[in-house]
Amino acid sequence: MTYTPEELDCQVDEEGNTVDISIADQPPLTVVQTVHPQDLRVKQIRTLLDYPLDLVKEWLHFQDVERPSQLEVSLVDELVKKMCLDWAADKIDHPNHATNSYQKHVITAIAQGADELKAIKQWMSHVQQPSPTEALA
Repeated sequence: MTYTPEELDCQVDEEGNTVDISIADQPPLTVVQTVHPQDLRVKQIRTLLDYPLDLVKEWLHFQDVERPSQLEVSLVDELVKKMCLDWAADKIDHPNHATNSYQKHVITAIAQGADELKAIKQWMSHVQQPSPTEALA
């Protein structure tokens, strides 16, 4: 079967010859890149915590991956927890207190249906509040 230039959606001149259209005459292509939810999750939390990208890349390297989306969700959860606890390290005196606080304010809130970013923001606010003994000083 033979197709006419019009059937192939080609432009033709008044004599019926096909006309080359330069790339400049074409509308620009729109490239849509989708970001994997786990990659976006880590990026949003890293940004919220102002956590160094190099440290995330190093952690991923030790897991033999390049992106969080290449990990099991439980390992991404571990990375998020690490970033949060690292953020809190100079704000809470004892590491166990930071871990307990994270568990209480973030993990529990998420388990009850709270948005993870909102739960982390609220936890950060809680961590930054002076303790009762500091308030008395």
